[in-house]
Amino acid sequence: MGFFLANSRIMKPITKIILVVLILLMGAAAIYLIWGRLAPKPLVPEEETTPGGTLPIVPALPGERAPEETEATLPGEPGGPAESGAARVKRVSDFPVFDAWVNRENGEVLYLTPEGRAYVVQGGPDAQVSSQPILALNAVTPAPDGSRALVTFGNPRSRSWGIFDSVDKAWRPLPGTVLSAGWAGRSDQLFALVATGTLVSLVRVDLSKSTPATQTILSDLRMREVLLMSRTPEEVLILDRPSALVKGRLWRYEVRSGSLNLLLAPAAGLSVALSDDAKLLFRWSSPDQFSILNETLGETMPLFFSTFPSKCGGNATTTYCFVPLEIEGSSLLPDEYLIGTLGTTDRLYRISIPAEDAYAVPLQRGSPALDAARVVVLDDRLYVVNRADRALYEIALPEASVEQRP
Repeated sequence: MGFFLANSRIMKPITKIILVVLILLMGAAAIYLIWGRLAPKPLVPEEETTPGGTLPIVPALPGERAPEETEATLPGEPGGPAESGAARVKRVSDFPVFDAWVNRENGEVLYLTPEGRAYVVQGGPDAQVSSQPILALNAVTPAPDGSRALVTFGNPRSRSWGIFDSVDKAWRPLPGTVLSAGWAGRSDQLFALVATGTLVSLVRVDLSKSTPATQTILSDLRMREVLLMSRTPEEVLILDRPSALVKGRLWRYEVRSGSLNLLLAPAAGLSVALSDDAKLLFRWSSPDQFSILNETLGETMPLFFSTFPSKCGGNATTTYCFVPLEIEGSSLLPDEYLIGTLGTTDRLYRISIPAEDAYAVPLQRGSPALDAARVVVLDDRLYVVNRADRALYEIALPEASVEQRP
């Protein structure tokens, strides 16, 4: 019994010491937690994010300057830091658009719906200027000044042709014997291939008369599936219809001398288009070869991107091209793109031919994805037909994209 009493006397001081130590430890832990909450957090840059994730910055193409953050676009977020120096994009069509053009004589912007009805873009509701339906539109080719548009429609194996007059807003049919047609370097004349039985002739069509008058230029041409275009009234450019399955050629027929010469060597999928002033030739061929050629068919400058000729517009000084960011899962170009089974998301580039300079033009935040099918340059604006949503957009270019940069 005495042993236990002696031990109890010894344990009492030890117990007090342990309690004091525990209280001190708990106090220290409480002070540490409180200090951790009150102390300022270190200034570590965080990744800029949005409700949709990290801001998408399009990577630079080979040979291109890396894009700045102000070039980022994020659909659905108008405004923001990318607005400074960015091109403003605005939808200007009230109805679905098949193709569009500008009458440069009066500045009117016109478009055809997929049903062939014609509208003029206005500040308010678009004005319908022709209610006549045109079924199964194939293609629209505006005249050099936009005062007329050449339209092909119907079965692609047996096409019909007509002219829409942008001034009097009326349709004029072309003879059913026309196989192919294109503007003859001016807005009141066409070059056309006309079939008479098995004979195919190249003719000039005069549209200045009430009834189109034809003049035979070359008989028995022996070409049918071709496209016609011209840089001058005395020259016809003849292009095989583009296809990856065909090595297409570009020919030139000189009206005065009567000579027919090969301009571009055979190439799979060969596609070409003329600039607005007909001084440049945009050329593409499979698999992915794009170039801008001058009047003597020499390359104007090295390019670090590739695009289809229909995605470019401009003149010998300044040209704008929409360049696909990526084309996935296709080896049959341009066929899949031309028939609409393949679409693209494009980035806008400005090309200064004299300075041999090309750079990306950023679009404002909230801009739609653009798959440019027609590009019309008018002063400080672009008009673009977007295949992605069948709408016509006006792009107001920033000053640095209109003036020559220092």
